[in-house]
Amino acid sequence: MRGPLSMITESTQRRLKAVLKVTMAVMVGLLLGKAVWFFVPRETLLDEHLLYLVALGTAFEKQKAGDLQGAKAALESAIANGPRRYEAYLYLGNILLELGETNAAVSNYMMAIKYCGTSPTNIIPMEVQRRERERLIQWLQGLR
Repeated sequence: MRGPLSMITESTQRRLKAVLKVTMAVMVGLLLGKAVWFFVPRETLLDEHLLYLVALGTAFEKQKAGDLQGAKAALESAIANGPRRYEAYLYLGNILLELGETNAAVSNYMMAIKYCGTSPTNIIPMEVQRRERERLIQWLQGLR
């Protein structure tokens, strides 16, 4: 009695076995990836820069919706993920001014000045950062 594979040529059998091996390898890879995603904390799987950008975007959405406290919390999260990037300090200063927290706003503006034009960013070109830094310095000098 002959099995179903006996009617298939030898080269076709080899190709089918190779496809089966690749399919099994892909399935094992998918299962391992799913296990890693399930067991490893998400924060360690995501890049700090991505977390920074997500928090920054969340802050913009919250501010746009009128949720200044939510925007403040999102910007604090962005700063935790990108402490040497100036954008979140700048935007947090703006939010704090809207909330009437002038001293805290000035502190955040000072941090923005510290990093503005000195830290690499994938959002704002260095020339724009330098102009922003000068504008912030002039604005803070005007408060005196």
